[in-house]
Amino acid sequence: MNQKTINSTLKEIPPNVLVPCKNNPYKHSEAKILELMALVKQDGGITNPLHVLLIPGTTPRQYEIIKGHKRRIVALRMKIELVKCFVYTELSDQEKYELMVDDNLSATDDWVGHCIGIAGKHFR
Repeated sequence: MNQKTINSTLKEIPPNVLVPCKNNPYKHSEAKILELMALVKQDGGITNPLHVLLIPGTTPRQYEIIKGHKRRIVALRMKIELVKCFVYTELSDQEKYELMVDDNLSATDDWVGHCIGIAGKHFR
């Protein structure tokens, strides 16, 4: 990510107003969702905040998910009323992309393998 500081505010938000980013290429398997549900139950809640971008002009307010798509699914399934979110009011497309890729790369080794496979197809 570039040297510019990206400002965010930590807030608790109902998961039903969090909108998945349509440009997120990573899809979560049912097994991974169930695995996270077990961890959330063990930990007593979702401990890692999501990263979201306020969608301007929405009433009630809605937020686009940048990082935390699987956590949102788990929160909805487990009927968790509020989740902690880092809320951004402004991000460039590049900043959104970098945050999303960072999350997907750190989420699973499967994603790394997927990216390596894609890169291999494009750079042969």
